Amino acid sequence: MRTILLIVFDGVRADHVSAYGYERATTPTLDALAAKGVLWQHAYSAPSWPKPSVASLLTGLHPSAHGAFQGIKRSKGRHVTTDVVRCAQPTLAESLTSAGWRCGAFINNAQLGVFSGLNRGFEAYDASAGKADRLIGSFWDWFDRDRQTPTFAY
Repeated sequence: MRTILLIVFDGVRADHVSAYGYERATTPTLDALAAKGVLWQHAYSAPSWPKPSVASLLTGLHPSAHGAFQGIKRSKGRHVTTDVVRCAQPTLAESLTSAGWRCGAFINNAQLGVFSGLNRGFEAYDASAGKADRLIGSFWDWFDRDRQTPTFAY
């Protein structure tokens, strides 16, 4: 089975990750993944914060083209967003789904909720932002349901 696992960290400094040469063993799990997978030495993000950068990652477009710029505006405890991914460009998940892949997203960031439009193409989109153990459990529950179909997980 083919599997693509996209792991995105917000606020992790590469110069403190062992796989990138940090002298202390700070990231043993990432180091093991890097040893078996692909480790990019240079990565760049269109913007500097998660919502527009993830939208760019999933659409291949600059924020001016996909339209997701602003964060959540809060109004009396409710989340109200000011923009969404509004481009006609298929997302990575939509393209993979069309090619017969199953796609799931398991996200611990309130900025990336369903209201953002980033859920397009994902059969599972868990952006409930909480404890990492719960989110990882949600991923494994979904992943274990079908290990035969090519899978993309974010």
